[in-house]
Amino acid sequence: MKIEAITLHNYKCFSETTRIDGLSSNLSNDKRVVLFGGLNGAGKTTIFEALLLCFYGKGNTRLIPTQGTKRESYAGYVNSILNHKAKAKFGADMWIEVELSDVEIGGIPQSLRIRRSWIITDSKGAPSEKLTISNLNGMSNFIGDFTNEDENDLFIEELIPYEVSQFFFFDGEKIQEFVRDEDEDFAKSLAQVLGISGYGLLHEDLIKLRQRMIAENNKDADVEIEIKKLETLMKECERDIERARGDIRSNEDDILDLERQIEVIAAETRRLTHINAETYDELSSKRESMAADKAILEQQIFDTIKDNLPLVINAKLCEELLAQLSKENEVNRHKAAQKSIEPKANEITAKVFYSGLESVPALTERQKDFYVQKLKNTLIDTLGQGDGNYKDFVVIHDLAQSDVSLITRRIEESKETVSKLTVHLRHLRQIEPALEKIRKDEQKIAKDPGAEELFAQKGQKQQVIEEKKKEILDFHVLIDKKKNDFESYQKQHNNLEEKVKATIKVKKQIEYCEKLCDVLDAFSHEFKKQRADQLADYTLRMWKKIARKQDLINRIDIDPERQFSINLYNKDDHLIDKTKMSAGEKELLAMSLIWAMSQIANRSLPVVIDTPLGRLDVEHRANIAERYFPDTSHQVILLSTDTELVGKDLDAIKPYISKSYTIEYDKKMKTSRVTPDAYFEKIR
Repeated sequence: MKIEAITLHNYKCFSETTRIDGLSSNLSNDKRVVLFGGLNGAGKTTIFEALLLCFYGKGNTRLIPTQGTKRESYAGYVNSILNHKAKAKFGADMWIEVELSDVEIGGIPQSLRIRRSWIITDSKGAPSEKLTISNLNGMSNFIGDFTNEDENDLFIEELIPYEVSQFFFFDGEKIQEFVRDEDEDFAKSLAQVLGISGYGLLHEDLIKLRQRMIAENNKDADVEIEIKKLETLMKECERDIERARGDIRSNEDDILDLERQIEVIAAETRRLTHINAETYDELSSKRESMAADKAILEQQIFDTIKDNLPLVINAKLCEELLAQLSKENEVNRHKAAQKSIEPKANEITAKVFYSGLESVPALTERQKDFYVQKLKNTLIDTLGQGDGNYKDFVVIHDLAQSDVSLITRRIEESKETVSKLTVHLRHLRQIEPALEKIRKDEQKIAKDPGAEELFAQKGQKQQVIEEKKKEILDFHVLIDKKKNDFESYQKQHNNLEEKVKATIKVKKQIEYCEKLCDVLDAFSHEFKKQRADQLADYTLRMWKKIARKQDLINRIDIDPERQFSINLYNKDDHLIDKTKMSAGEKELLAMSLIWAMSQIANRSLPVVIDTPLGRLDVEHRANIAERYFPDTSHQVILLSTDTELVGKDLDAIKPYISKSYTIEYDKKMKTSRVTPDAYFEKIR
């Protein structure tokens, strides 16, 4: 993983937007150092804190120095770091953005942009915060394959665990705290970096699993009693099913016997009446059916004629009425047509006889009246299509057209009634003689007392057969129910048997858990010891490389069972009192420890150091510059003051510098600027 760029917007001394890019542009195996230079108060620590705040937000309380000393709330801290110019604006925004490359996600290197932003509307209120993660290649939602927006903090925690970060992002003046004895937080962080914590979590999970299995095993103590109860119920179901099957067989035998008796009765009936018992039953059934059909037909006939009886009776008179009404309708249409033509006929005759022209010789008045009337009548008859057949026709009813339509519809309906009535009557005439014949056959049979008794016996036995058949159906229903009950009990029984087997299995699993815990304890103990020995060896190796007093420490022992406490021994193998070591020596030891962890830990992270040489003397500075920084990580970002990496120390590290920057504070503008490809040149 490499840091590509850092962008600050309205953050502390950086007004508006300041982008620091190119942080990995010239990195190589020989040039791994990115150097920032700035006077005290220019903004070095601000950049350092910005990285931690962007990654961890309110979860970085121990890593932000101001928050640790002031004991202020996170909201108060965020409000306090807003740039002073932005504070004058309502709803000011502040954000920090870090661009990373070579971030391995799902086995694929990715380039990410992580931005944490705030909207601050009230200096005393809680700011609105948002964390976004996107892909620099434009895949804005690629992260959705691994996490959603609500889990972005968890994603970063997995990417760069909070406990691990303090060994890669640290203040050079404070790292001597890492060599304190029996520090629980330090031990926890160290275990995570060295890959030890996972075994502790696994051990805890096994203990919880064992406790849960024991609890489940105790719940199943009464399983055997439940199994016996279910076995009793299953046997009862089997007995009920067998009993029902016996009753079915008994009823079936009774039915066969009754059917044989009915056959004997039928034979005797045929001998006495020459009519089968079945035929007699058929006659009775047919008589009842035909009597019902007759009743239905009679009701249908009544319903058919009850509203149309007068019209049905006077059907011929109705036909004559329809003819009269039709003729009257034609006469009325003819008269209406002639009446509509009469004004036009008057106009024509007036033009012929009264237009001012006289015939020669002139007509008398009587002649003129005659011809006028003759012409008008001719025009009316001709244009009105009159054929002269209506002159002698007498209009009797003179009804309105709506009344004529109503009468016509009612008469037509009566015709349909007559048609239906004809069908019903024809069917009735067919039923009545057949019904009468059946009655006579029944009377013939009924006259023989012996036959009547036989028919009664047959009916009784047939009724018993039907009752037996119904009982058989009821027994089949009972059998189906008992089968379902049996299957349900059997399923419960099988499940409980599996529980019994599972209980035995769980007991074995509990034993396995206990054995695994023992093995894991032994393995974890040995693994921790190996890691601690490895860490001690790497730490001593770097100490020998950078310390002026190389013989001060001849052996380092790290005890993993006592919070990874560090014991130092001199060449005489005497224990060294760490409290009597100088601050610079403690810093060298801490830096050696951090370097050792970076070599052992399976994490490819950049190293960011604020005030890298603050407490070291001249000789140690040169050793650190030349032998430590170039070998710490694939990317080492140093935030130095003007009294640290200067002169010979700067000359010693120059061959390893890939990029340099100057951080300068403008007192007039009250803002900081970052100039690339410079290291204190502008300030000097």
